[in-house]
Amino acid sequence: MPHPTRLLTVAVLTVALLTGGTVGAQQSGSESERNAVRDQLGSVTADLDVLAATDAEIRAELDRIDAALADQATKIADARTAAETAKASEAAADAAVATATAEVDALTVRARELAVQLYTRPADQETILAVIRATPGDAAKRLALARFRVEDANVLLAELIARKVDLETARRSAADARLAAEQAAAAEQERLDELQALRVEQFAFAEDLANRIEHKLFEAEFLRGRDAELAARIEAEQRDLIGRLPQGPPPTTAPPTTAPPTGGGSTPPQTTAPPSSSRNPVVTPVETTWVGGIEVATSIAGQVQAMLSAAAADGIGLWGYGYRDIYVQIELRRAHCGTSDYEIWDMPSWQCTPWVARPGTSMHEFGLAIDFVANGDLIRSQSSPGFVWLSNNAARFGLYNLPSEPWHWSTNGR
Repeated sequence: MPHPTRLLTVAVLTVALLTGGTVGAQQSGSESERNAVRDQLGSVTADLDVLAATDAEIRAELDRIDAALADQATKIADARTAAETAKASEAAADAAVATATAEVDALTVRARELAVQLYTRPADQETILAVIRATPGDAAKRLALARFRVEDANVLLAELIARKVDLETARRSAADARLAAEQAAAAEQERLDELQALRVEQFAFAEDLANRIEHKLFEAEFLRGRDAELAARIEAEQRDLIGRLPQGPPPTTAPPTTAPPTGGGSTPPQTTAPPSSSRNPVVTPVETTWVGGIEVATSIAGQVQAMLSAAAADGIGLWGYGYRDIYVQIELRRAHCGTSDYEIWDMPSWQCTPWVARPGTSMHEFGLAIDFVANGDLIRSQSSPGFVWLSNNAARFGLYNLPSEPWHWSTNGR
């Protein structure tokens, strides 16, 4: 016959399990430190003076930006795959917890019923009464049934203990999976944020490039009647760069949610909806003076005259094309671009037919720039005598060269 103490132990263990006690020391899951690997992108674009840079330098910079965007797109795809995998692992772990919880709950109900029976009708008392009341032939059978009842309780408790251990293990696995999913989601968001920063930088560079193109097209237009070959060359060079400008509207502060772009397009970008044409821009006329056959702003007439005299003394005959009335540019825009404020002042020059630069994009319109002719020829090379003389002397008279245009000198080098 089972010993009463043994049965009492079974009952105590059952009550302990039912009241939430856990078997074994709870292992505190070690939290893995988050070593977020951040790609220090820094500034993708080089420290370029976009207006002064050569076309080759501009193309190289555009190539670098496109490569960075393509690389970031790959990183985002990898991060998104990792996040989806981690999320699936988290779901599987949560399912395992749910299964283990259901098993523990079912076993707990059975254990509760057994505990009540053991408390109200202890097995030792039941066995004694059964043996006393039974016939001699049934006594052994009654005793065997009592032993079976106790052994069944032991099996139930052992199974309940095992399932509780399984549940704790499943909970730890679920916690680890949840942390991994959070880290993967954070990594994906970080890649998206980096992409957004790259796109913001790309559009900032594109804006500088667009301003440069406008200036170049102004120069081509300005020189068309004086040097048609040079004007055509400038326009051809800019046509290629226009195709590298990014398409679509500039990025906002919100990260993109669609497939990331891979860089500039192969065709000129399409303009988004034009702004309201309620603006009434004020154009201030420029007071000009003719100096040595060059029309310049009166404010720099003295220094230009002094420079022309100094050059002549050194055997360099300088002449050039200076001021261009901004109203001429406005009328050209009206004729070739459109008559709204947007079409005159804001629409990209390459959307006009033929291309016409926007008013206000050149120092010529303020009388503060000169395209120089030396000894009868437009200065087209930095090795020409006129350029060499200007390089050594023009700064003394407040004029500076735009390196990408040997002929172009202004009060600010733009």
